[in-house]
Amino acid sequence: MSTINIVFLAIVSLFVIAGFIKGFKQKTVRSAAFISGVALAYFVGVPLSNVLMYTPFCNETITGLFLRNIVDEGIFAQKLSTDLTEQTAQLSNGLSELKIPTIFHGLFISRVYYSAGSVRDALSTSFASTAILGTLFILFFIAGFVIVKIILKKTTGILFSEDGNNLAGRIFGGIRGFLYASIILVGVMFVAVLVNQVLLRYGLLKFNNMLDSQLGLNDGAKFSLGKMYYNTAAALLNWISLI
Repeated sequence: MSTINIVFLAIVSLFVIAGFIKGFKQKTVRSAAFISGVALAYFVGVPLSNVLMYTPFCNETITGLFLRNIVDEGIFAQKLSTDLTEQTAQLSNGLSELKIPTIFHGLFISRVYYSAGSVRDALSTSFASTAILGTLFILFFIAGFVIVKIILKKTTGILFSEDGNNLAGRIFGGIRGFLYASIILVGVMFVAVLVNQVLLRYGLLKFNNMLDSQLGLNDGAKFSLGKMYYNTAAALLNWISLI
């Protein structure tokens, strides 16, 4: 096991043990509801937005709303290239024409659902899918937060005892500790991903090679905590274009 994975495992273990010892108390209901809302939004809202983009309402009606607001001339009228590098450049130029900051280009480029037409067509599907993603994320977050908060407020005393230190309370406390540790470590990996992207932009490979060696990023058969958190951070930050 690599050094990074040992450190991550130690941190997660400490948080789980601390959560198990503290148990699950009434004052932790809000934070548990918040985490549940984010989890529901990410694991349900995001995939659902991808599915809905293939329905006529989203793929035609919502996309059409954005299509009508993009002029059919200049870069927008260009046929989208089949070469990925050139295609990315075309889309980025189109986004710049629309005065969208460069830092957000990756977000919209990654949300393109139709690449067989013009730059205008592609960006319309991107804007539509991003709008749907944002809407569903917010809705599922609110629903998850409210529902879990109501359930926990009504059942905390019954399920976890008054002090939250019965077996069920300690188990849920351990789960909460794991989630807290995961949030912190994903945050650490956010920084690692950003630093790696900046260094790669300037041709500096040492940090990337170290991450690959420690986490096995290019080894699909290898699983580790560090790799899981790094890939999660990279997936969440894939819209930030620094390379």
